[in-house]
Amino acid sequence: MATSHRLILSDGCAVHVEETGHGQPIMLIPGLGGLADFWLAIRDRLLPMGYRVISFDHRGTGNSDAPLGPYVISRIVRDVIEITQALSVNNVHVVGHSTGGLIAQGVALDSPDLVDKLVLSGSWAQPDEAFKNLFTLRLGLLQSGMTDLYQRLTIHLGYPPEWVSKNWSSLAPTIARPKLSAAQQAVACARLEMLLNEDHFYDLHKLTCKTLVIGASDDCIIPCHHSKMLHSSIPHAQFLTLEGGHFFPKVIPDKYTDAVHSFLSSKT
Repeated sequence: MATSHRLILSDGCAVHVEETGHGQPIMLIPGLGGLADFWLAIRDRLLPMGYRVISFDHRGTGNSDAPLGPYVISRIVRDVIEITQALSVNNVHVVGHSTGGLIAQGVALDSPDLVDKLVLSGSWAQPDEAFKNLFTLRLGLLQSGMTDLYQRLTIHLGYPPEWVSKNWSSLAPTIARPKLSAAQQAVACARLEMLLNEDHFYDLHKLTCKTLVIGASDDCIIPCHHSKMLHSSIPHAQFLTLEGGHFFPKVIPDKYTDAVHSFLSSKT
């Protein structure tokens, strides 16, 4: 059973934090959806391996507050650091997927003494033209209020087609959700816009923690060449290629957890 916290951060925003287990602390940072629940399957697999698993709903998502703004990666980086401070966590492993990987890079750069090992999966450091084109398209759907089409596109691009067909009954409700309110739509658009100009590429050489970069060869949202760029730019980083679309932690949770645990538990 996870313990839930509602932590008030330095700017007054309250965030929903979940932690469970005992042992080496590990912070799991979700992607653009921002929900701690993204990691449920991974969390449940990590617990028997001896971890204190921590995750949270990003500001603007789930059970966390949705302030008017601004929505920028640097503020969410600060949120992660403040959460660890509030929970008296030091020497933490940080795992970030997609947008969570971008946040994780920021945490390791801004607070290097906090991070033990770093895992970046399905992530990037610098948006290229293909990235900007796709994310501008997704932003346009949200701005037009076509949230059902936005969700359909995300499902189509984010998961392998065969997996979608087999798991459609669990995916379909995300399309049928009520339309976002004006305030929710504004926050969702602001969170998507924050990705278009964020660029960590020229700072990656400063990372000092041991790092594992995982890319999926069939990722259509953040293609694997972004992971390869991360790997080549981070000193002494390790690299692993898996399959399972963009949301491969959910598609292949056993392989993903085993890969993460193998890296985190390694003495080298």
